[in-house]
Amino acid sequence: MVSETNSQIKVIGEELKNQLEELFNMVFAAKANFEIWWIYSNADDRKIYGDALNECWESIRTTKQAHFAALILALHKLYENKPNTINIKSVKEYMVIKNLFGKEIKTEIETILTSLDEKKKKIEILRHNVFAHQSKKLDYNEAFKRAEITPDQIRELIHTTLGVINLLSYASIKTTRDFSALDGYIREDTYKILDCLQRGFEEGFFQAEGSD
Repeated sequence: MVSETNSQIKVIGEELKNQLEELFNMVFAAKANFEIWWIYSNADDRKIYGDALNECWESIRTTKQAHFAALILALHKLYENKPNTINIKSVKEYMVIKNLFGKEIKTEIETILTSLDEKKKKIEILRHNVFAHQSKKLDYNEAFKRAEITPDQIRELIHTTLGVINLLSYASIKTTRDFSALDGYIREDTYKILDCLQRGFEEGFFQAEGSD
């Protein structure tokens, strides 16, 4: 009987560990896609790399849209409420059922999640009307206007989401993670691409259409 109980505990532990790993993967995907999108979008970087970005604008524009869509979809997966998918709510409820954390941690997590309701709603508007479905009532611009979400709000949502996942993870398997390594290589690699494009423009590798 004891070995059977230990076996059950092991299964619960592995299942939860796998679900937490998926949550970390989702929030890291959102963070990576946000950083790439932001480098291509913000005014400061456009001042530095504007010539190269303009020279390859159609490709850059498509890349920006793809990364923005990917970050919206990743954030929505984290906060959807379907019981048959891995999301923050389902993992939290699983941990409550298994008595894997105390009342104080549960209350802290729920307070944080409630504080994010407005930002989560903005993500939902974009996901439902633009990126996962195409609304008949709202076009692309109208959906963004209704969502009224800013880059700072998206960044805050991503970082707060990692904090929530870390609370769940530490309460159950005593591990946490941060974005430091990802910030380093994602930003570094993206700037390498832009540096190459800018250097190519400055050294005349790009030619206007119709030129020899």
